[in-house]
Amino acid sequence: MHDFYKVISKAELPFGIIFPLDMALEASEKEPFTHNWFVFGQYNYFSFWLCSYSPDSEGFSFTAWDHDSGSEIGEASDKYSISFLKYEEEWAENDI
Repeated sequence: MHDFYKVISKAELPFGIIFPLDMALEASEKEPFTHNWFVFGQYNYFSFWLCSYSPDSEGFSFTAWDHDSGSEIGEASDKYSISFLKYEEEWAENDI
């Protein structure tokens, strides 16, 4: 995410927002994210976009988590921020 934030300091996308770094750091200090997840944005309606501080054995770091679902944060589903956001964009387009 260091390289990501060198290029994008914040963004409003049609399907969500990328948090400014100070807001992302503040959100990441709260439970259930503390020590495991960096919260860098959110889908327009309900899901937070997360990056794991420790990629899994396949190198996956990115996932989305619906805080209203009552479920725990699942495993990461993507290796790269751009492909993760592209998936989120496609999901949003098909959800409308």
